[in-house]
Amino acid sequence: MIRNLACLILVFMSFPVLAAAQTVGIRSGEHADFTRLVLTLPKRLPWTLEQEGRTATLMFDSDPLEFDTSAVFQRISGKRLADLSIDQGGQAIDLTLACECEVSGFWHTWTMLVLDIADTGPARSAHRPVVQDRSQVPAALPETQSTAAKLVAGSLPPYAGAPAPPLKVNSEVDSSQALTKARDRLMQQFGRAATQGLLSPKGAGGSLAPAMSDDVEEAKQEPAVPVENDSDHAGEPVASQHINLHAQSSIDEALMSMLDKGIVPDRDAHCIPDDMLDIATWAADAPFWIQVGPLRSSMTVEFDKIETDTAVQLAKLYIHYGFGAEALQILRLVQDGRPGLAQLKSMASILKDRRDRPDGFFSGMYACPSRAALWALLSSSGLPQDATVNKDAALLAFNALPVHLRKHLGPRLVRLFLDAEDKETADRFLRAITRDPLPDPPETALVQAAFDHANGDDRAAISSLEGVIETGAEPSAEALVKLVEVKHGRQERLSFEIAQLAAAYAVQNRNAPIGPELIWAQIVALAGSGAFDDAIRLLNEFENTLPEHRAATRADVMALLTDSADDVVFLRHMMAGNTGVVSNLPTEIGNAIAARLLDLGFPDAAQQVTVPAASQEGRRERQILRARIALRQKLPRKAEVELLGLVGDDVNILRAQARSVAGEHATAGDLYRSAEQPDAALREHWLAEDWHALAGSDDPVLAELGQLLSKTDSDIGESANLDDAKVPVLERNRSLLKDSTDMRQTIQGLLEVKSQPVADPD
Repeated sequence: MIRNLACLILVFMSFPVLAAAQTVGIRSGEHADFTRLVLTLPKRLPWTLEQEGRTATLMFDSDPLEFDTSAVFQRISGKRLADLSIDQGGQAIDLTLACECEVSGFWHTWTMLVLDIADTGPARSAHRPVVQDRSQVPAALPETQSTAAKLVAGSLPPYAGAPAPPLKVNSEVDSSQALTKARDRLMQQFGRAATQGLLSPKGAGGSLAPAMSDDVEEAKQEPAVPVENDSDHAGEPVASQHINLHAQSSIDEALMSMLDKGIVPDRDAHCIPDDMLDIATWAADAPFWIQVGPLRSSMTVEFDKIETDTAVQLAKLYIHYGFGAEALQILRLVQDGRPGLAQLKSMASILKDRRDRPDGFFSGMYACPSRAALWALLSSSGLPQDATVNKDAALLAFNALPVHLRKHLGPRLVRLFLDAEDKETADRFLRAITRDPLPDPPETALVQAAFDHANGDDRAAISSLEGVIETGAEPSAEALVKLVEVKHGRQERLSFEIAQLAAAYAVQNRNAPIGPELIWAQIVALAGSGAFDDAIRLLNEFENTLPEHRAATRADVMALLTDSADDVVFLRHMMAGNTGVVSNLPTEIGNAIAARLLDLGFPDAAQQVTVPAASQEGRRERQILRARIALRQKLPRKAEVELLGLVGDDVNILRAQARSVAGEHATAGDLYRSAEQPDAALREHWLAEDWHALAGSDDPVLAELGQLLSKTDSDIGESANLDDAKVPVLERNRSLLKDSTDMRQTIQGLLEVKSQPVADPD
């Protein structure tokens, strides 16, 4: 009873799937040389395709089907397919063509029937032969076919996935060693053409015909002329005369097109055709769970054997929806080594890990004029420096992806071109992401911020980053790191709340690749908010674990400490040796630290910072700092040595200070005058008792004093004549009294308008 109940439940559960499977969805796609229709059937059904003029009819030998044609004309222009209608019985589809085109069909995977409407031109016959499905019963070979054609057609399986029958070779042909070698070479060439999609079985006779591909235009062929058998040569194979074989695949034509455009691919790269990367056709319009259920249930047959066709179709479905890990898991079950398996695995790896191995399937396909260029970009960690990239083909392929894949893969491409400083191409991909009305994921806002920052619009970048952080979504931690980076670069003050958030993210992602970046953001945010004790403590603990490109973190923290910390905090960390190895500090930051230490009265500590060699940009400032330190240490001659080779008013002032400290006030006064420091020059002349220089001052009081003192010194001899007995005593006394009165008045005026000179603190 339990078994019967389980069977009954299983039957009821299968009803929706069976019902849904009866509706055949028809999807379309426009290509350069053909228009494609894809019919998703519940299973492979016998079909026949007839065409006469501009009318083609697809007929099914099955029960009536229900067709969904609502999406047929959404993605095509109508230049090849004018109309599509379903007959009343639901067993045939009528196609009305808008051009002189040929319609062909083939099975793709187990349930997809593909119809290609290809351009042919008016020279083709108005009546096309009937094309029948070869997937059910193999047809016999016509006797008029050549031996090579019989060998190839006989080796083809009756349907996709079936084992190929053993080759049957005519014994007379096999007896000839030369013919055997020629046959083998011909088989290899036919195999290559069949693998690339150049040849496919056509017609009831199983003959070989050119297959319709994405880029190949069917060549004009003359009908084969049968040769009548000679009775003397009965039993020998019959061959066609005037055989002219020319095999040109989509790969060959793609290469020629690239050469015409001046795009040269890598030497070992091969461009695969677009139809192998047409992800949009790898899923139907039905909900995901309706599509995946039947595939998973039918993937395993008796004795746990995997149905490889179904497994590959399921993997393609997963890739269509962006489930790379699930697709890889399914593809590992496929062990038959079929063509295209490596491609699917590489695509799944790209979706799973956001890139592929350096030697992956799409390596070197950057210049391909097809969708392969897009997947080559997605598989790389950086834009190649020495390879030509077909950006137009990549962008065209990106626009052909489903919307959800554009939203998922687009940010990666924008970052790729931003890192290569190709902002124009990055903007094109960014607009291709955001033009869709569906809401953009946080990853898009993140790359939008990176794009704004690259264009110098930091305010817009900060706004986008803050919006991502507020969502709390997966990239919010990366957005926080970028926010700290942008604000720190703009020298904006960071809040303590940002530092706390960075600490929380660092704990949450301590084992993730972004963990060290979050620790860096926490350290810089703490220092930027003024919490230097915590910032330096974390720096001392985690400096060796920070990313390589964050090697200047200690220098950044020291710069913030020097610029914004109060004197007590600054001196505490300087005296504790938290600058690290002084020689590792950039010259500009070392100069700023030394200048502040000197201003605070610690010339010896400042001297230790200025010991390492300076860079070219900061060498002059470093020499001036060393001279100032020597003056503070009362070493004037050393200060002058430090200033050797320098010119400028600031250098002359330091030289004047050095001469003043050495007691050479007259020379110091001249140096001050050359540096346009008149007050300092007069002070030095005063100290040097150079009254003549003082007499030439613009200050009337000092000029009068200088003249008086100069007169007294110069007229010593004349004053001595006053002692002559011939000079009346009264006149001599009056002269001395007058000089004394003038001296007192001059000194009194000087004391009223001038302060007492003091020595230069330096």
